[in-house]
Amino acid sequence: MSDPVSTTADYFADDSDFDRIHRGLRRSRIPAERATLLDWKAAITERRARLHTSVFGPDPNPHEDGRDLSVSLAHSARLLRIIGNAERCRDIGVWVPCDDALEDPVADLMQAFVRRPRRRLLRRLCVAWCPLVGGQAVETIACLPFPRWWIR
Repeated sequence: MSDPVSTTADYFADDSDFDRIHRGLRRSRIPAERATLLDWKAAITERRARLHTSVFGPDPNPHEDGRDLSVSLAHSARLLRIIGNAERCRDIGVWVPCDDALEDPVADLMQAFVRRPRRRLLRRLCVAWCPLVGGQAVETIACLPFPRWWIR
């Protein structure tokens, strides 16, 4: 059994990294750099999903049919990876799926996003994903910092 203090410290260890990630996402115009930042955020979120129940115990959200926050965090990480993959695909201009079932219902939006990322498209992705993963997970994508050069 792990030490609860160590587990809690592990859970919050990357808080300062989130600030660096957000600043980088707001500034960067380079798709590969943005993809790396999104993958970094996804890795932190995946670890938090694994540790959440150990740190906080069961944490069902009554507004999401009782979905546990650890599940929402895992969904958030998947969405971050998908958006990160879209950033990587911008270099070639064609959407190449990364084999996540959450990509199927939004394939047309992902193709448009790869060609020219827009805030409006990100919002439409959030609307499409919400019934599948819940608002808590989608909020991670909806609250991503936009670079100033993205158009509406």
